[in-house]
Amino acid sequence: MNYFQRVISIYDHLGLPHHQNVIQCHRRCGYLYRKQHDHQPAFACYEQAIFHYEKASLPRRHPLWVLIYTNSADKYNFVVPYNRALEEYENALQHSSTESLKISRIYNAMDVCRSQIIKADVHQILILMLHELEERLL
Repeated sequence: MNYFQRVISIYDHLGLPHHQNVIQCHRRCGYLYRKQHDHQPAFACYEQAIFHYEKASLPRRHPLWVLIYTNSADKYNFVVPYNRALEEYENALQHSSTESLKISRIYNAMDVCRSQIIKADVHQILILMLHELEERLL
């Protein structure tokens, strides 16, 4: 982590706060936090990466966009807000080129998110039905 913070401070000092390497540092810090199951700092790092990318003069279809959004979506998918993960995967698709090798992985992850959303909805409906049945029986 200290290495990445040092790199970021060097680029800030050079007057390049939105350089591609700064974006990569934030993304990698988020990944490391994610591996440590430290959720809030991971989200913050991914948000910083997105912020700096939006300020950088990189093309819209740059592979770094896809990495940032898929990392962020993987994090949301791991912590359970499947709707947010689905949004992040959709953002990744918008920024990926048609030749990208990650497209099939993104679609598979989106299918998993959708099935988890359906499971949660069915579970919620069953709970509501059981409560209604219980009230009628009392």
